[in-house]
Amino acid sequence: MKLKALDQIHISSVQADTLRTGQEFTVGDDLGAQLMKLHPKTFALVDGPAAGKKAAAERAVGAGQKGEPKRKGAAPAKDPKSEAGEKGEAKPKK
Repeated sequence: MKLKALDQIHISSVQADTLRTGQEFTVGDDLGAQLMKLHPKTFALVDGPAAGKKAAAERAVGAGQKGEPKRKGAAPAKDPKSEAGEKGEAKPKK
């Protein structure tokens, strides 16, 4: 998980020196989640599990998978069971 320090802070388990404002650093997901919970105004999530979900949702919307209206002129999907019998056999014509 990648975090960004929004304020100057010293956390010895991250690095020996003080983290400077704007400095980005990488920690494990567990430690990152703990830091975000204990100091929500001191750190910002740059990359990690929560950031990955948000980015994936944005990519899905951009690709038309979710949240985008149907394109004009698109034909509706055909249900194979509507043209065939319940067992997948073709219905005889009258």
